[in-house]
Amino acid sequence: GAVNIKKAKKNHYQIETAYKLPDSLYRMTYYAIRHAYLDVINNKDKAKPYDFGEITKDETGNIATNHVTDEYLLAACEAAWKSIPGEYRGPVYEHIVEDMKYGEIPYIHENTFKRYTSQYIWFVAHELGWV
Repeated sequence: GAVNIKKAKKNHYQIETAYKLPDSLYRMTYYAIRHAYLDVINNKDKAKPYDFGEITKDETGNIATNHVTDEYLLAACEAAWKSIPGEYRGPVYEHIVEDMKYGEIPYIHENTFKRYTSQYIWFVAHELGWV
């Protein structure tokens, strides 16, 4: 089925965290992570990856996927998981890659969820040398 790709929310800094990125870099990293897991891992046999700019009307995603090789990007995404507690890795993955909303997991407070999502995205950007 079609993948529902939405723009990264602009209000991702409603919570206090040391891991803040400028909005454009946050979005670029967010789309790079989605590319790593939606295209590189799940659709290895497909010749053309999703055109993030066409789907979202936001060219940031295409800029992100053109900046690094798929292997380097995937390695950064995988390495960054160690930056957040294990119990939050699945929910953060589902939020970024599968569009799960923050409030859909009853046992995780929304602010905690947002904090670890921002932290993971920051560490991916760090692994890529963007921060």
